[in-house]
Amino acid sequence: DITGSVSDKEPSEIKRLARIVIENLKARNPTAPVVVLSITATPSRFTHWGRIKSANKALGSLADEIPGVYF
Repeated sequence: DITGSVSDKEPSEIKRLARIVIENLKARNPTAPVVVLSITATPSRFTHWGRIKSANKALGSLADEIPGVYF
C-alpha cells in the first residue's frame, strides 16, 4: 500500500514482494487463480498518485507475466 508513510514501499519493491506471495501461492496450488487488487487513490492519497499509478502498472505487468494471475 502507498499511504504517504515512511514505511511505504517503492513500486519495484511492491512488485517484488507480490511476486514472492504469488509464487508461494502457486507452489501450493498451481491451478488456483490469483487476483491482485489495485491500490486505490483516495483523496487523502492524491499527492501520492504518481507512485500509486506506477505500483499499479508494475502489478499489472506482473499479472501479465504469470499465468493464472489477474489484475
